Amino acid sequence: MLKLMKLEFAKLKVSSIVRAFVIIAASILAFTILTGSIIDEGERMFDHAAQMLAFGEILCRISYGIFGGVMLGNVVIGEYKEGTIQNLFTYPISRKKIMGCKLCIVFGFTFITILVSEIIFGMGMFLANRWVTIVTEPITLMQIMGRLPGAVFSAGATAGLSMIPLYFGMRKKSVTATIVAGVVINSLVNSSFGGDQGQLSLFSFSLVPAALCILGLAIAYVSYRDIDKRDVI
Repeated sequence: MLKLMKLEFAKLKVSSIVRAFVIIAASILAFTILTGSIIDEGERMFDHAAQMLAFGEILCRISYGIFGGVMLGNVVIGEYKEGTIQNLFTYPISRKKIMGCKLCIVFGFTFITILVSEIIFGMGMFLANRWVTIVTEPITLMQIMGRLPGAVFSAGATAGLSMIPLYFGMRKKSVTATIVAGVVINSLVNSSFGGDQGQLSLFSFSLVPAALCILGLAIAYVSYRDIDKRDVI
């Protein structure tokens, strides 16, 4: 299985993925610094550090959740659409292992990018707030470290629910449908609708992302459970 994952990994354009990751992470940092440093009628956008860090986490989840949907479309659905999956299935390897490997790569990439981006965001804000006043109170390393368990849950739940677009993509073997579904699902789950300065979202209720994660993993499993017995087209 690990050798198969290495082969699948080698097919990916890693440099392009890393470049996209860096651009997204830098954009999130720049946007937060810009909006946080603006004073409107004597008030700042963020009242305290926790609110600012929560804002960044939402941006990371949405951005890299959609990023996961794009990867899902390219790595899995794209192979069906282009017909290259048929060549893969001629190898003396179980179809189930091939599909499972692809889905594990997408899940792993989504999980890692979200977790790393949240850490980068926290450290970036910690350093940026020393030179530019984003929040009036100091941001401490203890605050950032204290959010790590939540970041792990956030990354895992988002990586799981990012598998839900697979259902829509597999129905018509459409990369576009997969990406659009990823955008809609991640936006809805993370959209603010009230609470403390608009920071409350469906993701704020742990049971919601946990349930969607389980649903996404179930969809991923069902998508390839009987693939050895099904026709490719």
